[in-house]
Amino acid sequence: MAALSPSAFETVFSGLPPTGLTAEQMAGRVQSSGADLTVDDLKGAIDAYRLKDGAISLQDWRVLLALQVGDAGLKAREAFRLLDQDGDGWIELADLKRLIHLFEVSEQTADAIAIEIARDGS
Repeated sequence: MAALSPSAFETVFSGLPPTGLTAEQMAGRVQSSGADLTVDDLKGAIDAYRLKDGAISLQDWRVLLALQVGDAGLKAREAFRLLDQDGDGWIELADLKRLIHLFEVSEQTADAIAIEIARDGS
């Protein structure tokens, strides 16, 4: 499946309402931007993430589609966007530690990783 560039990805979301979009609508927009994504592909992802078609927020569509058709940079940007809760371009240490815990590491390891990331500015 061809990956969408960040600019093509933004085109998919241009002018959309914040809620009420269906898999059919989003598949059509993604296909018109050059990615080979079917309605069945999207419905499978919606089921896998236990979302309800027609009741998915725009933010959730962004994440879902980034995972499905985004290039590596786009996936990283959308993950950062999820963690940057206030949109200031920074991720709080507590949010970073929550992400690290998803990888099932100990509290001590999570602290060490978070401190190292904070120390080197990455």
